[in-house]
Amino acid sequence: MNRKKWTTFKIIKTTWFTLAICFTIWVFYSAQAKNVDDAVLKSNNQISVEDADKFYAFTPINPTENILIFYPGAMVQTKAYAPLCRALAENGIKVYLIKMPWRLASNGYNIPKELNLFADTTKKYILAGHS
Repeated sequence: MNRKKWTTFKIIKTTWFTLAICFTIWVFYSAQAKNVDDAVLKSNNQISVEDADKFYAFTPINPTENILIFYPGAMVQTKAYAPLCRALAENGIKVYLIKMPWRLASNGYNIPKELNLFADTTKKYILAGHS
């Protein structure tokens, strides 16, 4: 009887770890940016797009006083938010889309402060994000 319990435990343990690995792979894959056109990250005559190490900046040619700093959701690829940020920039709002290290908010929430993005006191800063 003891051997049967041990075998059952091994089966349950193996199944549990297999499901955990499959779930992790599924979560990582589902958080990828899909069908995002590369043109969204290119500058044109209305918007200047900057791809820096720690952020994407979408700067309209005629910006308003508003600057939006956008934090992506956990595990979501930053590029997935580019169409939203570009649409906001088309309406005159400068947008910084922060690239989170390891795609986790707990690792990159201080990036705007480190990069001195709040330096211009004549602007209104809006913090937004997913989750």
